[in-house]
Amino acid sequence: MREKCVPRATGFRFDGAARAQPSPQIGFAAVDAVVFWPSNPFVSIDPILSVAGMKQRIRELGVPVVAVSPIVGGRAIKGPTAKMMQEMGMRLDATSVAQRYRD
Repeated sequence: MREKCVPRATGFRFDGAARAQPSPQIGFAAVDAVVFWPSNPFVSIDPILSVAGMKQRIRELGVPVVAVSPIVGGRAIKGPTAKMMQEMGMRLDATSVAQRYRD
């Protein structure tokens, strides 16, 4: 954020994510679905999903998991998502976002 997304995006890493642990409440909540709102996949959603065991906990909920694309009509709803996707060679469409979240 400090650089206001001026540097070219080539990838992302989340230091400490492998050592972090999901909240104990995840996996015990009574939910009907998990919905990822149209947030930046790289700097909003990926840090959450990078926490060790988080994807497995979400799967174990046994409910539908849905992601709303932040790309509509080839443009980001807000923020630098489209810029980041272009710089990393991704198509600007909902299918590209879906493929990122596939697993």
